[in-house]
Amino acid sequence: MKLDVIIFFELQIKPYGTEEKSSQIYHTWLTAYDLSGDERTWLDTIFGLGVKRDDDWYKSEVTRNITGGYSYNRLVINLQFTNADGNIDLVLYDALGNELTWSWTDTDNEKIDSVVSPKGNIYYLKLDFQNTGNTYNLWWDDYRPVSNPTPANGTTVLPGETGQLLRVYAPGASGGRFYYDDDDVVTWQITATKNGNYLEAVIPYSTGRMNNSGTNYWYVMATDVSGDTLRYPVSGNLTFTVGRFPWPLFLPAIIGDK
Repeated sequence: MKLDVIIFFELQIKPYGTEEKSSQIYHTWLTAYDLSGDERTWLDTIFGLGVKRDDDWYKSEVTRNITGGYSYNRLVINLQFTNADGNIDLVLYDALGNELTWSWTDTDNEKIDSVVSPKGNIYYLKLDFQNTGNTYNLWWDDYRPVSNPTPANGTTVLPGETGQLLRVYAPGASGGRFYYDDDDVVTWQITATKNGNYLEAVIPYSTGRMNNSGTNYWYVMATDVSGDTLRYPVSGNLTFTVGRFPWPLFLPAIIGDK
């Protein structure tokens, strides 16, 4: 009697980035996974959640401006994970291996939001600390940073005729809002006007809101064309003090009347 035996093999194909893959690939500077083409894209939609069994490395290339400079040097990096399953920290390096900034806490998730001065246009991101097999999700983007506030931070200005002009250089912004107060707990806000590469607004002097003879506090939330919002400064407030015309300015007029 002839017996035919049929053997069935089950082939299981797991997507790139599953636990087996992510535990082998990008654990050194030289093998860092390149996220340059995946701005504003969560890792789980690229190849699945990462699995932290060793130091994990990623790299990205920031966007050049039209003159070839590195104007998109405000980096925002979001890391999502559950701290109870293993703490993960973020460390950012430039292309020469210099440590630029970091995010270390004992809570869920980490975030880097920093304006850096790149040496070259490649950045490296290291996921550091505990290697417990914890899963994580990762997202990044680069922005043209907000800068050049008017009034300059910490300066004394003369009172305006109708109020105080607030302005920031924000070439990548489509709009935004200014937040201001005469106290360091900022509560008031006003919609910014887009004026070329600047966001600006005139704040009327008002008791309890904008002081015309003392220190005021403010910051701006700029919105880019994709709808993402960036805070300037990243933390804390800008300040300026409204002063008065110095007496010597009036002396020639006084003398001339005699």
